[in-house]
Amino acid sequence: MECTHISGDDFHESGADQGSSRRPNAVNIIKIVKTLGSLALLCFSTVITISLIFNRSTELSRISPWLALFILWGIIIWLAMMEGQQACLVGLTGVVDHLVYKDSHPKAYKGTQLAHRGDNLNKYVTGRQLMVLLSVFVINLAGAPSPGSQNTAFALPIAVQEIFLSSGVAIILMTCLIGQLPPQINASHCQIDFINNYFALFTLYTALIIEFSGLIMRVT
Repeated sequence: MECTHISGDDFHESGADQGSSRRPNAVNIIKIVKTLGSLALLCFSTVITISLIFNRSTELSRISPWLALFILWGIIIWLAMMEGQQACLVGLTGVVDHLVYKDSHPKAYKGTQLAHRGDNLNKYVTGRQLMVLLSVFVINLAGAPSPGSQNTAFALPIAVQEIFLSSGVAIILMTCLIGQLPPQINASHCQIDFINNYFALFTLYTALIIEFSGLIMRVT
């Protein structure tokens, strides 16, 4: 499903920018270089992290490399939903009439009705924060090198291993570039579409249950 947002300013400016957008300039070249560089770092970090897991050099991979890999990607995907869902629910607080998408996006409507009832949004944010902290902790257990382990991923130079593995840069890049920044940006543009699924409802209910349990207190 494609999300399209057209404003009057975009319509008037598109004609003026159409000619200039066809010609590559220094800004576009720099943007392309930055994008390719970021993608290369992400791919490199992902490959050496998976190699680390199958070398049984992380805490969870000592039990089972496949279990560690499954948990790593599962938690990163769930973290992406947490990050994007918060942007959606907070962004939709200003919608005057949620009935406009009740029939077209029933799951999103159900979620927003629950989240915006009373102080449930504050409760959700509180529970979600604990979920994010626990997610990062589990991601480190699954993908970060354990103390005393031999980081022999692809026989890389010691300096490269120290920078990307021992310092945690590789797992940080994976977490940020997959589980945090892209879902936040996509959710801000497609707020209703992003949460129109049962996965979003499950995440919302989980955050509310965690807050209700009293595991974390909130200040209001």
